[in-house]
Amino acid sequence: MFIQTRLAKHRLATRTLAIPSSEIILAKPPKPPQRRPLDSQIFSFLKTGKHRSPSIQTLLSQYDSRAGRVLDATLAYESTPLTDRRVNIKSAQASGVVFVAHVLQAQHESYLALCSGFAIGASSSTGEKIIVSCAHTMEEIRRSSLLNSPEISTSSFIIAPDSSPSSLSITPVLEVLSSMPRSDLVLLSARVPHLPSLPVSPYPARPDDPLHIHVVSPEPSSTEYVPWLGEWRSWQPGQVLGYRDFAGREAQPGTYDALSHMLFKPIPTQGSSGGPIIGENGSVIGIVSGSRMDNSVEGIRGWGTPSEAIYEVYRTQIYC
Repeated sequence: MFIQTRLAKHRLATRTLAIPSSEIILAKPPKPPQRRPLDSQIFSFLKTGKHRSPSIQTLLSQYDSRAGRVLDATLAYESTPLTDRRVNIKSAQASGVVFVAHVLQAQHESYLALCSGFAIGASSSTGEKIIVSCAHTMEEIRRSSLLNSPEISTSSFIIAPDSSPSSLSITPVLEVLSSMPRSDLVLLSARVPHLPSLPVSPYPARPDDPLHIHVVSPEPSSTEYVPWLGEWRSWQPGQVLGYRDFAGREAQPGTYDALSHMLFKPIPTQGSSGGPIIGENGSVIGIVSGSRMDNSVEGIRGWGTPSEAIYEVYRTQIYC
């Protein structure tokens, strides 16, 4: 399965190679990779040491030990949310949607895994917001050789809109509440002020139903993109193409088939993994995982998880 996600690796030390030649070759050395403004803000915040958050090693331990953990909380069924609860895809803001950043900082090298996420309408017993995101970025950060470096600083952050559209807030992830690695989902806890939750539907959309996915980009590729959290974002229209079970077999809604994965179009951009897929009623019907090659005829398609998977880690549900 081919998964798209934005990964940025910054090597602060560069090196050039000598080229044997009978002539003197004058060439400019390669430029070191440039950090994006958002990346610089994240690393600067980590450097201040003010975040007081658990290390990524601790979060990974929770991710493993709390796989499939059922939360003692409720999550509403909002397949047809009221007008004030519907996701407004025409709004200049992307309320409820955030970036999730996993950061490693050593003396001469740093690593950043950036994905998307969104708040859901349930809070933990201590009042923190619950953020749904993709799990594969945590798996990728686990595989980084930098994680075992001495004197390394690590943390995970939630980057959310602040009080004004042009500003943002960076807050630490407090803990991993639950994880579903097979479904590529993780639930995180964080204290994020003024972050509204998104309505979630437990019912799968039908093939060919319209949808919108939240996509991000470092540069705007069309006039539909608007500035957001130091990058650009857009709600891209598309449709549900079908479902697959965990074995990759075609699955149909309304049957006993396990709807483990959702196929859709358009293809999401890097960094959009973990973001919401919105149905025609204005509620979340899925979570973006990335893209994959479905078959040689159909080609690459968007790949995600139906939102009904979120309800598997909630002890009780309520109807709205």
